Formats: sequence, structure tokens, C-alpha cells
Amino acid sequence: METDGVLGMVRWVGCPIEAFSETNRHLAGTQTELGAGVGGVLRLNTGSLHRAVDDERRRSRGMSWRSLADHLNVGASQLTHLSKGGRVGVHFLLTLLSWLGRNAESYTHITDH
Repeated sequence: METDGVLGMVRWVGCPIEAFSETNRHLAGTQTELGAGVGGVLRLNTGSLHRAVDDERRRSRGMSWRSLADHLNVGASQLTHLSKGGRVGVHFLLTLLSWLGRNAESYTHITDH
């Protein structure tokens, strides 16, 4: 499932996306300014997610993209293509959030379309 669509569904339900993942449930916060009462469309900011993976964690651990991909059991191209934007699968997102120790709201924003 694609992340932006799932973000819209969980926003409508009134739960954070992490509430539906046993692995990430501990990261679930409460609904804040990105909650159901705010207009617009909730979108994943893949650029900020890429920067967090790259700058905050990968480089500080001295990991190559390939070693990180192997560690997370994902494709290296999935990781490097985050910087270009586009669609992200929810399982991939949850894997990254777990590794970063942050919730999805840290990497989402509201747009008017």
C-alpha cells in the first residue's frame, strides 16, 4: 500500500499510522496539528525522510547505502530514490521509522491537493 493513501485513511480514522504496526506501535504519538480536524491532504515528505536517514543515521554510523539496505532488508535504490520524491510503500516507511526511532508525523506535511 502506498503511504500517502494510508496516511489519509488513518487520519480519517483518527489514529497515527504507527498504531497499526506492532513493531512501531511504541512510536505512535497523539494526533496533533496534522489530525483529522485540519483541512488539506496529508503527504509524506520523502526529502526530509531521506535527509534523516542519510544525515542523522547512515553517515554517523559509517554505513554505505548498500550496507544500510542489507541491514534493513530493503533495496538500496529504494533508499537513494527517497531524495527524488515520489511514492513510498507503507511497509518501507514503517521500516525506516523503526530504524530512525521517529513517527510518521515527523516526515509529513499538509498540502492543498
